[in-house]
Amino acid sequence: MNLAGHIAVAERVVPDDPRFWLGAALPDLAAMGRFRLLGRTDDERVTAGIAFHHRTDEAFHHHRWFVGLQAPLGDALLGHGVARGPARAIAHVGPELLLDGWILRTEGEATRRALDELDRVVDALDDLVAPEHRTRWRHHLDRVAGWRPHDDAHDADAVARRLHRILERRPRLAFPATHLGEVSGELARIVGPIDDTAAALVADLADRLRTA
Repeated sequence: MNLAGHIAVAERVVPDDPRFWLGAALPDLAAMGRFRLLGRTDDERVTAGIAFHHRTDEAFHHHRWFVGLQAPLGDALLGHGVARGPARAIAHVGPELLLDGWILRTEGEATRRALDELDRVVDALDDLVAPEHRTRWRHHLDRVAGWRPHDDAHDADAVARRLHRILERRPRLAFPATHLGEVSGELARIVGPIDDTAAALVADLADRLRTA
């Protein structure tokens, strides 16, 4: 599950607590800048949200919704000649990005409210990264605070291009641009199923985590 998905689930479990929602998104925000989070913050709501992020990931990655999309997508990409490493990575991240796109398109207000909290708690977030990375961390959070979703966040072609950019930094997971058409085509096949089931997925994850 990615940034907006984490916020959507957190918002249902702990309503009207954007600082908690921000914490639920922070590990993904850190990954966007290639930071590794350390320890905890001085803000207990943000810290609780970070812990909730990891619980949500565990529930999501074992959920029948994710497994049911990931395995067939990976097999289809292998059938198009995509190498095993990239095929597995695309099959893992692709559904997450398309789910985020659906959430941002249909209920993006919680994401905006969570990111708006960054300016208020940024001082408490310094200890999340090693001292030598804190200046770069601050710059990254400043950029993130002004981020707004792109109109094409739910578009298969745009997500395929985004995956290409993300994975090209990882030699074992990178795939050539010549496969963009196949990747986009297979992602397009799951946009409809994601649209039809995303709301039920988020509700089910919230129910499971609320009672865990």
